Order: sequence, then structure tokens, then C-alpha cells
Amino acid sequence: MTEELVKVKRRRPRRHRRPTRPRELPEIFFCGDPHGGFDQINEAARLYRPDAMVILGDLQAPAPIHQVLEEALAYTDIWWIPGNHDTDTDHFYDYLWRSELGGHNLHGRVANICGLRIAGLGGVFRGQVWMPESPPNYYSPSTFMRRVGMHNEWRGGVPRRHRSTIFPSVYGNLMRQKADILITHEAPSCHKKRVSRDRSSGESVRGKMA
Repeated sequence: MTEELVKVKRRRPRRHRRPTRPRELPEIFFCGDPHGGFDQINEAARLYRPDAMVILGDLQAPAPIHQVLEEALAYTDIWWIPGNHDTDTDHFYDYLWRSELGGHNLHGRVANICGLRIAGLGGVFRGQVWMPESPPNYYSPSTFMRRVGMHNEWRGGVPRRHRSTIFPSVYGNLMRQKADILITHEAPSCHKKRVSRDRSSGESVRGKMA
């Protein structure tokens, strides 16, 4: 199939008004931790054609994500948040953040997807920066860089590993917003490996956890 034909088949992002009744709710698939395997996501998009799909971290894409999910993008819109493993290598990072879907990263913000406000909290808590049960060592990426020194920088900012670290500044900004659904890569409070702070984030953002 030629590149031109693929571009014709790919759908443009849908513009939705905010749903007012349950029967109007869009069909959104939430897909967790593919770890480099995307066949099932492409297949689900082809078979069910949902209004949108949201990938919940640890994509570990083997190539630019818009190429890996080319089949799915012909049928639906794709959004994502990073997981801790998405900053393990330069390739994993670039294949997400520098891909054509780089602007669909939901981490630290709220986006209108098919008429629903979806908030994203990607990455993980790391003790070097902040564990919710303790005071933070660093409030923001900028304070981290001021204290650890420029010799630790990566591409002009925090080390690559910490591009998937939850900083209090990002968390706090998200808490001040409203959403219908909150998606996280960290386990929510109902999970045995939960981080307790995730429950308060869901309550503060006023969203349903996904």
C-alpha cells in the first residue's frame, strides 16, 4: 500500500461536544502496558473502530509510534501517557515524544477526547525525587537541575530517566484541574501495589480513575 493511500485512509481527529447523557458516551478503549507488542491494539482498532484509544504507558515502541500503530490510526485516534520503561533508552523516548503522536501525550494535562475531559498522570514516583508519603526532594524539573548540576543534564534538561518521573509541580498542577476520567501509569489505591497518593489525585482532579 502506498504512503499516499495510507494518508487518505487515516482519519482526522473528531470534534465532539461534551456528552450530557450516558447513552451519548463515546467508546474509548484504554490499553495498558503493551511493552513493544502492538498487534492486539491494531486488531482491536480494525475490528471495533472505537472513537479513541488511550495507551497507559510502557509502550516501548520498536519504531516511531505513529508507524507502529499505522493500521489503528486508519480507524481511530490514539492518545498515550508514558510509563517508567519508556525512558529506558533514547530510542524508546524518541519513538514517542518525537513521533507524529508526540502532541497526544496526556501526561500532566487535561484534554478533550470525544467530548470527555481526560486527565493524564504518566510515569512513576521515584524516591530520588518524591515519594508521596514523604516530603519531596525536588519540587520541579528546574529545581532538580539547579541542585544536581548541569553535568547531569540530558538534552538540555533533566536526565532521560526522570522524564518519566512524577514531580510535585506536575502533580499539583493536575490537582487544580477538573476531569471526567483520570488515567495513571502508577497503580491506583485499589491495587495491592498502589501508591496511596493516587487516590487523592483522583479525588482532587474530580475524575474517575482508569
